[in-house]
Amino acid sequence: MAEIQVAGPLFDGSAQGDVQRRIERFITSATLLVAREVQKHTPQGVYGYQGGLIASVGTEISGKGTMLVKGEVFHSKPYGDVVDKGRSPGKGMPPAGTLERWIEVKFGVDAKTAKRLEYVVRRKISRKGFEGAHMFDKGLDDAWPVLVTMARTAGLEIARDLNG
Repeated sequence: MAEIQVAGPLFDGSAQGDVQRRIERFITSATLLVAREVQKHTPQGVYGYQGGLIASVGTEISGKGTMLVKGEVFHSKPYGDVVDKGRSPGKGMPPAGTLERWIEVKFGVDAKTAKRLEYVVRRKISRKGFEGAHMFDKGLDDAWPVLVTMARTAGLEIARDLNG
């Protein structure tokens, strides 16, 4: 005769809180890791670290307290997608006035000269396009091996919690 006993954290309901905390901790750590790697591949730009695209890389964790916890890495600059993905030829010129500071720094010219050169640079971008930085793809690729290890560790910790 065999006897089955139903006992332990999984059956008495005490495991859910521990599992939830471990999932949230993993998602938060993973999201911060990816954000840090994305920043490493983000061009500094003409405003430097504090005022440029790097500083606009942020994170958001949603769904805490549920089994659908989600981490998101994003940027908050209007030009961020273009810098990340690039611009294909024939797409039209960038908006007037948006490249003047970049031209000043890149070419080492004064504001008046940059204003005169901007049309030529905008036209060239329109005709030739440019390759993107692919900072989100590269950041995720660089973080991936660590993310896999973190996920495995979190899974083992959850299994241990469920076993009591």
